[in-house]
Amino acid sequence: MVLSPAQNQTDLLRHHSDVSLSRSFTDHRTLRKSRHSRSFSSNTSDDDDASVPLAGPPSLPLTPYTNQVGGHASFLRFSERALLKPLDPVEKMFYEQVESMHPELKPFMASYLGIVNSSLYGKTQQFLLLQDLTEGMKYPCILDLKMGTRQHGVNSTPAKKISQEKKCERSTSKKLGVRICGMQVYKRDTGKYTFLDKYVGRQIHAANFKQNLLSFLDNGSHFLVGYIPKVIANLRRLYKVVEGMQTYRFYASSLLIVYDG
Repeated sequence: MVLSPAQNQTDLLRHHSDVSLSRSFTDHRTLRKSRHSRSFSSNTSDDDDASVPLAGPPSLPLTPYTNQVGGHASFLRFSERALLKPLDPVEKMFYEQVESMHPELKPFMASYLGIVNSSLYGKTQQFLLLQDLTEGMKYPCILDLKMGTRQHGVNSTPAKKISQEKKCERSTSKKLGVRICGMQVYKRDTGKYTFLDKYVGRQIHAANFKQNLLSFLDNGSHFLVGYIPKVIANLRRLYKVVEGMQTYRFYASSLLIVYDG
């Protein structure tokens, strides 16, 4: 949930002069596309003339994505308007199903732009290419909330199930159905950010959860209460959409709230 206008998919792909990825194109220097993926990969046929030298793929070093406040996998910067997240097959399938079957959910999600293959030392790794929700923000303030009283999926191992149940019992997930997994807030009075990670979030109790939640809207000078009505309105719309998806169950889903401080 972004408290600022989002860019469309075309714009996100248009500006990639700062690509942090090793890319190679087909013989015709075209970008292969499918309905749900845009794969950057090398493709040399056996009929190529060996006497003609082929230029190697352009390469720039991948850089960390600095505005990540939660999650297990580390994001990487792809361009000014898009980022890379290590591919998870289940997550990929969900994005594709939303594209084709549940477009009503898309306004509440980062735009899914496809799949990127990155090669490093002969090893290929796949990434989801996603919209950077903080694009254009000078001081992005981000809140990552883990939703639900249950954090394990139906295919989790017994050990994973036990681990997740303990985390829920020891945090606000069990009682409130939500816990803070990460936060960064820009303080105008100091000109610096304050941070809260998932380990601190697990120590927050129901009694002080509200206070910690409000700190997300504290810019050091005053509380940005003007954002509250918009957040509530968006949450109500999201609730109606999810409520209508009767064949889905959302486990360990994150609710991301972003504004420019």
